[in-house]
Amino acid sequence: MLQQPLLEKLTAMRLLGMVEALQAQQNDPAARELTFLERLGLMIDHQWN
Repeated sequence: MLQQPLLEKLTAMRLLGMVEALQAQQNDPAARELTFLERLGLMIDHQWN
């Protein structure tokens, strides 16, 4: 899935914390070192908080 449609869907679902976390991960080279589940977990934690 392309990034923009994904961000639009997350926004429509009011998951703005996940949008912010995903954008932060895209700008952080260290995030590329993380596994999918680690990155997903960080996004979920950001949304939760």
